[in-house]
Amino acid sequence: MKDKLKQFYDRAYRQGLVCSLDNSFSVREGKDIFCLSDSYREFHEAIYKYHDNINAVFVAHPVNAMSFVIKKQKINTRLIPESYMVLQDIAYFTREEIDKGWDHIAGTISDDETAIILENEAVVTIGPTLLKTFDRLEVLEFSAKAIINTGSIGRRVEISDKDIDELKITLNIR
Repeated sequence: MKDKLKQFYDRAYRQGLVCSLDNSFSVREGKDIFCLSDSYREFHEAIYKYHDNINAVFVAHPVNAMSFVIKKQKINTRLIPESYMVLQDIAYFTREEIDKGWDHIAGTISDDETAIILENEAVVTIGPTLLKTFDRLEVLEFSAKAIINTGSIGRRVEISDKDIDELKITLNIR
């Protein structure tokens, strides 16, 4: 499993989804946790402790998503259907909440969470499998890039609540 985790990390590196030395990817198999870095290890362990359905955690610093992290701004997933389908609404934790500890954050997130922004820190994607967690990181970065790239061409239009409800029904998402 550790080799598979390393393959996903290498893929993330090639795609520019990790751009610092402080990234941390992990996977859980049974009771074993494989972590590629000791940074954020306590956070990974806390998430696994609180959430039986989560088996992979990626803490990363992709360039475009980090723009939102340092601007203290959420990434709006209601602009692109794929963004909402894959990520739903992204959780956001302030510095004050982060300072309460990783256990606090892990205990606060829901089992349905897909991604987290840690203010002035990193983005986190979580999921039941390595592939799903990686896909969420890709979509998160793509969404951030699309929002940044469209900033100068006019007002963005969100998907309506009605259309979001239809997406949820059609795709059986919560």
